[in-house]
Formats: sequence, C-alpha cells, structure tokens
Amino acid sequence: MRDSYANEIARAVHAGMRPDPFAVEAWERYDSEAKAREEAAARAS
Repeated sequence: MRDSYANEIARAVHAGMRPDPFAVEAWERYDSEAKAREEAAARAS
C-alpha cells in the first residue's frame, strides 16, 4: 500500500498538482508502520 500512495503522490507532483491530503496522510502512516516493523525485525535477528 505504501508504494501505491507514493505513486499517487508522485503523479500529482509531476503533473504540477497538489497531492490528495488523504494520500499523503495514508503514506505517512504506512511508511511509519513499515519502518517500525523493519526496525523490530532488525533487533530480533
């Protein structure tokens, strides 16, 4: 999902438009959760 939102944001920016605020908020949430999982996995190994 994180990549889907990132792509949507990139398309809007590339077109000179503002990205949908929902997409930005969702990307931030998914990105934060993904980073937390990656850090937890690194600590566990």
